Amino acid sequence: MSSKFKGILDVAKGRELEPEPVVAQVHPPSPAPPEPPRRGRPPGKRSNPTYSQVTAYIPEDLHRRVKIALLIEAEGREFSQLVEALLLDWLRSRP
Repeated sequence: MSSKFKGILDVAKGRELEPEPVVAQVHPPSPAPPEPPRRGRPPGKRSNPTYSQVTAYIPEDLHRRVKIALLIEAEGREFSQLVEALLLDWLRSRP
């Protein structure tokens, strides 16, 4: 092992300088490959900041009948989509 002053000492004593050892260059790590698309459900309204969760108390029988009607309906609407449409209609009908 050589010290950092060995070269100076060798020159002072008239010796030939030892060649500097070749040090392998360390390259920064290459960026990680992009993650493949996630499997499973896409993000829903819960994680969408433009939606707000609300709570309303309605009779159980009414809730059950509405859910059954939505399942029978060909459009396949969600309960929240029905509530949104009803609320928008209500707002439009106001003077």
